[in-house]
Amino acid sequence: MSPQQLEFSARIARINAGAMNTRTTVYVGVDDAFSFLPKARVMRGEGLVGAMQNAGYPLAFAASVLIGTVAHALTVYFRFKLTGLPDPTADPTVEMSVTLVSGFVTALVLGYLSGLSSRATVAMKFLGVVLGTLFFHNAVHAWPQVFEPMFSTVWVNQIVTSTEAHSLLFRGISFTF
Repeated sequence: MSPQQLEFSARIARINAGAMNTRTTVYVGVDDAFSFLPKARVMRGEGLVGAMQNAGYPLAFAASVLIGTVAHALTVYFRFKLTGLPDPTADPTVEMSVTLVSGFVTALVLGYLSGLSSRATVAMKFLGVVLGTLFFHNAVHAWPQVFEPMFSTVWVNQIVTSTEAHSLLFRGISFTF
């Protein structure tokens, strides 16, 4: 055999043996070598365990929307307690923007405290805040006796008279659906 054929057969033998100078070996410097170990595959649970793990993902998104809606309710409550009745001359666009931003910050804090702090659920929390902002007045229409002790009778009457039930409130305008 020629020297090239001997070198090639020696290389094939090293590859088959898994020795150095194979495809999993990286040479560093002249004489030093470091081998990468292949990553172990993470196996998903089978049967009921796997089904429960897979069911957790949509539940996390639904819980994130709920957290966003609750965050909006808490934001409105604390803004009312700090500032009192809403200013009737305030710009509805500015009020809506302030409510959205403060509700989103509250949703992030609640998500962190509840363990739903992954980046995948941030959009769902924001969606919950938006839904709360657009539809919160419907809850006041449906259960005014619940909101009167938390806010005030004047505030509840103001919401009931200035908005319509079963509507969407956008920038101070009620759209009935």
